[in-house]
Amino acid sequence: MAIQVLVDGPRNAVVKFTTADALDISTLTGSPSWVRIEYIHYSVGDATSVQVAWDATVDEPILNLSQSESHCFAGFGGLWNNAGAGVTGGINVTVTGTGAFFVILELKKVR
Repeated sequence: MAIQVLVDGPRNAVVKFTTADALDISTLTGSPSWVRIEYIHYSVGDATSVQVAWDATVDEPILNLSQSESHCFAGFGGLWNNAGAGVTGGINVTVTGTGAFFVILELKKVR
């Protein structure tokens, strides 16, 4: 399973990525068209780098991840989708390297 939805409530969702994949947020409860990232927790193997990006015609990078960390963005309203043309509201995870990783995103459904 590449994306595991851990929580899918009316206002919040928590998703876990273990392989490169794309999250279609319209499949979440309430079919939101926008989400913001409030927290990210991740662990990335030494020979691996992971990029999290907003889905669009040209993906808009959010974060490049390595090692293991957690970040809270809720204090300033979370990370908002600022992608340009062809924006879908979705989130893409791409991987370089062959090591194991996980990325957990805590999302606030906006609309």
